[in-house]
Amino acid sequence: MRETISIVIPTRNRAAWLNDCIQHLLKQEYDNFEIIVVDSSSDNVTKDLMRKKYPNILYFFLPNGSNKRPESKNIGIQNAKGEIVAFIDDDSIVQDGWLEACAGSYTSQEIAGVGGLIIDKNVENSENYNFEAIGKLTFNGTRIGNFFKNPGRIIEVDHLRGCNMSFRKSVLEKIAGFDINYTGSNVLEETDLCVKIKKLGYKILFNPKMAVIHTTAPREVVLRKTYDFKRNFYITRNSTYFMIKNFSIYRVFSYILTNNTGIASFLRSPGLKSFICIFVSVLKSVLKISSA
Repeated sequence: MRETISIVIPTRNRAAWLNDCIQHLLKQEYDNFEIIVVDSSSDNVTKDLMRKKYPNILYFFLPNGSNKRPESKNIGIQNAKGEIVAFIDDDSIVQDGWLEACAGSYTSQEIAGVGGLIIDKNVENSENYNFEAIGKLTFNGTRIGNFFKNPGRIIEVDHLRGCNMSFRKSVLEKIAGFDINYTGSNVLEETDLCVKIKKLGYKILFNPKMAVIHTTAPREVVLRKTYDFKRNFYITRNSTYFMIKNFSIYRVFSYILTNNTGIASFLRSPGLKSFICIFVSVLKSVLKISSA
């Protein structure tokens, strides 16, 4: 019997996108899966959609859940019946064979995670065109995504991206799921999870046949714009937290001198707004680690 896959979809105020996402999931030929929707919407539109159109899909509501994607995903993990738990965004459209490719990639117990190709309608800044590598994490904390590239085979990677990834439930439970301290845009929540899994000696794979189209729906609070103040604040805040939490002082120091913090850019073009963004976000990260 094929392994059961639980598909967790965190959502907030995107009923139309969610409906499209579910419709494509239901067309998958793989017959042993369940869908779990974790809703943090500020209105009842999504709740009504699920009640009227998808009464057989597991639905959970997270009150006051704005920008609490890690917590939503943990609710999904806790209620998943599958041996494999897959995560997609509510604005992700799975392609033919997505579930088959996912399940078929777990060929041994040492494989704890599998993600796949992401076709962005609007390519985000996490994708780095200057590198050929896919899914790599450098010594100084720079994330190389490039999940839109097709290597033509399954390869091992350091990290995956949240809109198209899966993990063994037993491993997710072993590391206590996602860290809810990744706030704001929640950037690096999935990278942190992957680092914890890799430290336990497991492998994480990228299978280009496990493909989604990411339609990049609008965000409410933290915008996708490159120079949005809140976006830059949370990138710096979460990146600093990630490095201090997971790596040695040498790697943290190397990270400080990169554009991951914005410090290098600030030194080239100093400005009060940039200084405040960097100072406050780094300070919050240090205080969070100190109080843990």
